[in-house]
Amino acid sequence: MDMEGPMPSHPGSLIRRLLLALRQVFQAAPREAALLLGLLALGGLLPVAVLGLTRTLVDGLARELGRGSLTLDLFWPLAGLALAFALDFLLVPWVAFLQGAVNEKLTARVHLLLMEKAAGLPDLTPFAQYTSKRGTTPLGWTCAHVDGQVPIGGGPHGTAYPTHQRLEAILEG
Repeated sequence: MDMEGPMPSHPGSLIRRLLLALRQVFQAAPREAALLLGLLALGGLLPVAVLGLTRTLVDGLARELGRGSLTLDLFWPLAGLALAFALDFLLVPWVAFLQGAVNEKLTARVHLLLMEKAAGLPDLTPFAQYTSKRGTTPLGWTCAHVDGQVPIGGGPHGTAYPTHQRLEAILEG
């Protein structure tokens, strides 16, 4: 499937692509993705809860002041607001942590699938060993061939190779 190019004109194809992407995310990190989805839903419901609690608090305060006395009836809306604000404060680092965990597992899954796909390809050693007069690949990367591993990055400082076992450990952990 071609993922590059302009946005699809048919809304169904965009939804299909979104569902395929979500399936990949849930296959890579099912627990983390479900927890992240739950926290995002909770974060979406918090403004509604704050609005309802604020209305209850203001109505109760107006009623109490109209009678000329304050009672403990306002305690629960006030406690609910405090809890909602505390949750809102805590959701930011929790969501960031889970996004990082999902990202790490999804990246590991993609690299593992790439390794499995590359295992069925013909030997690419001649391309990996190509060097110019400067000792780099045509992209300007320092290149070294390591058996059984797929390069995940490169640049002027070299290429990093994850091991198959490391990627599986990330996906399982």
